[in-house]
Amino acid sequence: MVAETFGTIYPFPKSIKEADSRILKDERFTVMRPSKNVWGTDDLESMDIVPKMWSPQKAEEEFTDRYFRYMDALTTV
Repeated sequence: MVAETFGTIYPFPKSIKEADSRILKDERFTVMRPSKNVWGTDDLESMDIVPKMWSPQKAEEEFTDRYFRYMDALTTV
């Protein structure tokens, strides 16, 4: 549904999946405790992105704000 609404390709191209996995590697390194679990991202090059760390309240505010902006955009198309 998202792909149809925004005119993107689904399933996503390999390049998008790889970029998402590389960012996941950065998030895992920055946010999570070290683990011996295999995620399938170990062989990928990092994107050197540092995620923003928000409080739960700030995350909810940001999510809600973006949700309503996107919904507004969808209804005006």
